[in-house]
Amino acid sequence: QGELVKFKLKSVAGLFKAKLRGAITVKFKLLNTKTGRVIWTESFTGHSNPQTTYWGIGKTRLKRIFESALNNMLGKLENSREFYYAARRGTK
Repeated sequence: QGELVKFKLKSVAGLFKAKLRGAITVKFKLLNTKTGRVIWTESFTGHSNPQTTYWGIGKTRLKRIFESALNNMLGKLENSREFYYAARRGTK
């Protein structure tokens, strides 16, 4: 299971352009399907690459920021040893 805890944008503005950076935090729970017991829980935060904008954000740029932050966060989940070991324990 996963729960979106936070998605935020941070802007560093200059005179004619701004750099936007997104962050997403998701709390994950791994459940034993037989017992319903939580066997692992952890939160991960992913950050996007900075995006330069000149006249507003627009849907396409917001989508890129969200996807970049999401991919960064999923990479952290994928590399989590605790998640890996909990998943292995939960299948036995």
